[in-house]
Amino acid sequence: MTFCVVFFCIQCNSFSEIIGDEYEPINKIRLGEFHTLHNASGDIFEDTFWYDPSYSKAKVHVFGDEKNTVKNVRNIINTFYKFDNKYRSIISDSMLRFVRAFDEKNQNVAILRVWGALEALAAPNESNCDSVTTRCAFIFKDYEYHKQILEHLREYRNRNVHAGQESEIAKTYGFQIQKYFKQLFLFHIRQQGNFKSIDEANSFLDLPADKEKILHLQSIIEKSISFRGHG
Repeated sequence: MTFCVVFFCIQCNSFSEIIGDEYEPINKIRLGEFHTLHNASGDIFEDTFWYDPSYSKAKVHVFGDEKNTVKNVRNIINTFYKFDNKYRSIISDSMLRFVRAFDEKNQNVAILRVWGALEALAAPNESNCDSVTTRCAFIFKDYEYHKQILEHLREYRNRNVHAGQESEIAKTYGFQIQKYFKQLFLFHIRQQGNFKSIDEANSFLDLPADKEKILHLQSIIEKSISFRGHG
């Protein structure tokens, strides 16, 4: 799976779908049914290929603004490679999970997989489920509204995992999770250089969303600095 496919999916996938096929994967751009392995010179390594039995043909996607799309993808790729190896590795893992999830025809399966992608980015190597919803919601101005939507999505995902409960509107849930994943991904891209690690970025996202609470926290920190300075 090349990263170009991942970046283009993030850039080009629809935000929602009013009328459509519930078994049509959300990804606009998908790999073909045959795969080959190439060496450094670009030649096919061994005269063989692999066939993907789960392949489904994608509709022809027409870019509304091809030059602008390519420009945006190039900018994202250039920024992506500025992260240190560990930070970039975590983002890479979540991106691959994201694009593989939305290659799925079964939307309930796609939900399970894409929520895993969101967890991999929002709370890597953590068991605190609440952190996923609060960190994603922090990005948005209407924090409480988005936190409620994320909690609803998380509860549906949990019912699916533990009770096998499926939904007829799973694809709608998929579009919603896609929105939060994309905004969290773009948050890291836009903030590149402002945080030394993803743990530091997540500590920022753990801050209170309410301005008064942030100012109160600031006053406590200032008191602590003052106290330690005279200790």
